[in-house]
Amino acid sequence: MANSTNMAVALAAIFGQTLTSVEGLSRALKQAGLRTDGGKGRGASNMVGQDTFNLAIVLAAGVGMTAAPAFVRNVIDMELKGGVLLQGEQAVWAPGNQPPRGSTLGLMKQDLLPGVEITSTLGAFMGNWIDGLFDATLPWKDEGIANLEVGLSGPWADFTLEWAGNRLELGFAAQGADPRAEPDWERRIILRGNLFRKLVQIVEA
Repeated sequence: MANSTNMAVALAAIFGQTLTSVEGLSRALKQAGLRTDGGKGRGASNMVGQDTFNLAIVLAAGVGMTAAPAFVRNVIDMELKGGVLLQGEQAVWAPGNQPPRGSTLGLMKQDLLPGVEITSTLGAFMGNWIDGLFDATLPWKDEGIANLEVGLSGPWADFTLEWAGNRLELGFAAQGADPRAEPDWERRIILRGNLFRKLVQIVEA
């Protein structure tokens, strides 16, 4: 398992940033309660999935240390607004609906793991996903194609995952925001599957 230094080294290499700048961003998130308080040395705490996601989304956005905590909070606090699981052309799940018994994916907490519920915030979902809590039902590491697109106006986020003829679509947005709104222009961030695999490797290292 990676500590905060290991995480910073790995993400600096992934995003082509200096270690000093990445460690500064990491400290800013820790001070805002948005990163595990890792400590130093052999007794340092291990980073978890949401730690790696929070720092990665800041690096992808190019946000500075001062603005980083508020930016991360806006992203991870987005709420699930809609979604669907398609098996072929058939919709077998949508938020708030109990998935059919025997379906490929049981996403509600009683069908997945106790206490785990997909109808949460973007940050909680991404953290659980990177931590491997959905591995048994989302076999994405070898064959899945994942994509997270974040629109900074709103903000809003669309997550998609395709594997073995299945497609999971989840839409998130800030409280009170309309995810269907289309401003004249906006900035977007896209994170793709290979990056998520690298985040998993950091957590598992």
